[in-house]
Amino acid sequence: MPTNRPTPADLAALLPDLFETAPQQGRVVVVGLTEHHRPGAVVRSTVPTALEAWPVFAEQMVDHMDYMHRRNSEPALGAALFIHPAPDGAGETADRDRHALLARHLAGACRRRGIDVVSSLHWSGNSWQETTEDDDAAAGSQANAGPGGEGGSEQQVLARLTGPTSGDRADQLIDAMGAATDKLDQELADRTEQQVTERMITLLDRTMAELVAHPEIDQVSDDLAAQLAVAVLHGDVLDAATGYVEPAELRRAEELWAQLARACVGPFEEFAAAPLMLFAHARWMDGDLETARTALLRAKLLRPDHEPIQMMLSIMAMQTLVGLPEGGQAIVHSFREQQRAARAARRAASSE
Repeated sequence: MPTNRPTPADLAALLPDLFETAPQQGRVVVVGLTEHHRPGAVVRSTVPTALEAWPVFAEQMVDHMDYMHRRNSEPALGAALFIHPAPDGAGETADRDRHALLARHLAGACRRRGIDVVSSLHWSGNSWQETTEDDDAAAGSQANAGPGGEGGSEQQVLARLTGPTSGDRADQLIDAMGAATDKLDQELADRTEQQVTERMITLLDRTMAELVAHPEIDQVSDDLAAQLAVAVLHGDVLDAATGYVEPAELRRAEELWAQLARACVGPFEEFAAAPLMLFAHARWMDGDLETARTALLRAKLLRPDHEPIQMMLSIMAMQTLVGLPEGGQAIVHSFREQQRAARAARRAASSE
């Protein structure tokens, strides 16, 4: 980003047009900024009443802004946040903490997409004020404690899914991934794509069956992990991998996808998007929406334009923002049944 940043006054001059009318309580605006801080996409919304919905709300706001920029082939290099949350009735300090907490969630969503927050403004009395570091610190304990907050749980999930960046272990994984990629390229040159796909799905099925039958096996070999990590990059294999939805399979599948994600290091880091999506799918099917979302957002950072990742994020957001547990369970149940049907059809076709 250029270093000549706009001042809060410069950004506030864009208002009230960004709110369509005068600033309103309970409203937030996210503005994407292009090169030289030119305003681009503008996303407006009413702030959800429930604090627990704010992490998902923030992700959806920033994601929609980012999508609008990418659709126009003009990426968002920065963002400006304008927040006018409704007071909670607990006094001025509590109201300050509320706008700072929402700003923290929005800034985290921007950071995960590589977007720089140029400025974060909130309405205070009768003017726009910049959210300060003191405000952010005041919101810290609330954000860390809430679902999906910027706390240790997210860091722990990502640590579990991230391989080494240097050293002998990283070199071993890079060698294994390189060998698996070369092997697949040679196989595609010698056989039809359908034959190769069927072999990869068979390998995946056999691996999962062995893991379920032998719980004492902690993880597969580096060579096998690399082969599977490369295999799930292919659409039909990825679809088949989402079919492990039975209770006995979900935990073993989760462990396998985590190992595959950790295997994608160095020049193969982007390959981790597919196993990260599969890990998110397994956690989602098991009812852990927050862990699933954390993994999926990491996958989206690696593959911003991958449609299956975007679709799953949208469904998760709908499940949370609707606020109906029964509705969320219905969504998961529907997906589970679809995967079972697809798996049965695939096995029937392979036996013919």
